[in-house]
Amino acid sequence: MLLKTLVERERIMKIAFVYYAGHGIQLNNENYLLPVNEEFEFEDDVEDNGVSMQRVLRYLESTRENQLNFIVLDACRDNPFESNWNKTRSLKGAGLAKTPPPTGSLIAFSTDHGQTAADGDGGNSLYSQALAEKLLEENVSIEQVFKNVRTEVLRLSNKTQSPVEESKLTGDVFYLNKKKVK
Repeated sequence: MLLKTLVERERIMKIAFVYYAGHGIQLNNENYLLPVNEEFEFEDDVEDNGVSMQRVLRYLESTRENQLNFIVLDACRDNPFESNWNKTRSLKGAGLAKTPPPTGSLIAFSTDHGQTAADGDGGNSLYSQALAEKLLEENVSIEQVFKNVRTEVLRLSNKTQSPVEESKLTGDVFYLNKKKVK
């Protein structure tokens, strides 16, 4: 459906859509996405086995000729390992480092800086439930989709979780599910 909409515009546009649900942490001012089957006993384990968010962004930026990038991070934004890694100083998790998106990109976070995201009652988080529903709505711009997701997550969480986006999208209004007018 998405590719069909883009072809109908008579121009081919590349789209990268990266969705990550799991744990994300900041280490030395760099954000890492943590694979679930790895153990992170030491800080070096994160640098060796985590996925650097900045590296993902550099890759997307290097391949972005006529490309829109959407990066969705459904991560808690805290570091549960911090207190075990450094017992000699007082640490307080501040969540993921601020990550400016490359031009032509939007980064969506399931919760605000320094906050935690609710897991939800079932197999999906509140954020992923709202996102899955709102992405299917017809004739809604991508920017409005994320506003609608924020509204729904605020409602579902009793205003305790507030998703945020960092956007440097350019050009025309973009629709994921554009309905043809007959």
